[in-house]
Amino acid sequence: MRFRSRVSEIRKGINTLLYKEFRNAAKRHLNTCKFMLHNLETLKKNKPSERDVLINVYYLGGYVTECIVKYAIYSSLGYRTHRDIKELNKHEHGMSYEDDMKHHNFRSLVQEHLFRIKGRDVFEDASILKDQKGDITKLYQEWGPEIRYTYKGKVVNKKRITEFIEKVEEAHTIIKRAVGG
Repeated sequence: MRFRSRVSEIRKGINTLLYKEFRNAAKRHLNTCKFMLHNLETLKKNKPSERDVLINVYYLGGYVTECIVKYAIYSSLGYRTHRDIKELNKHEHGMSYEDDMKHHNFRSLVQEHLFRIKGRDVFEDASILKDQKGDITKLYQEWGPEIRYTYKGKVVNKKRITEFIEKVEEAHTIIKRAVGG
C-alpha cells in the first residue's frame, strides 16, 4: 500500500508544472530571440530566409511576454511555489487555470488581471503594453500563436523586430522587478 502511494506521488511530481517555469521559459525565449537577431546573417547561410527567421523571433517574443505575465499573475496571487499551476481555481483565486491561464490570450491577461501588483501599475514604463499607436505596439497587438503558421502583417524587417524584442525585454524586466522574480 505504501509503495503504491509513493509511486502515485512520484507520477504526480513528474507531471507537475510550477509557476516559476513561466519565468524560466520567458528568459529562455528572450535569450533565443536575442541570439537569433545577433546571428541573423549566419542563420541565413543555412538557407532560411531572413523573413522566416524574423517571424520566428517575433513568435518567440510574444511568448516571452505571455510567460512573464503568467508568472507575475501567479506570484501576485500568492500562489504556493510548489503547487501545480493547474490547481488554480476561481473559488480560491478568482480565476482558474482552465478558463484564464491555459490559453494564449496574454493581452486579456494583462488587461483583466495584471494592472496592479503590490499596489502600483507595473506597466507604467512598459510602453509595449500600453494602449497606444505605433508599429511596435501594433506588433504586440497582432501577436498570437497562429503566427507559427502564417503572418500576414506588415513587411517584417530586422529593425522593426529588433525594436519589438527590445520592448519585450523592457516589459520582462519591469514585470520581473515588480514581483521580485
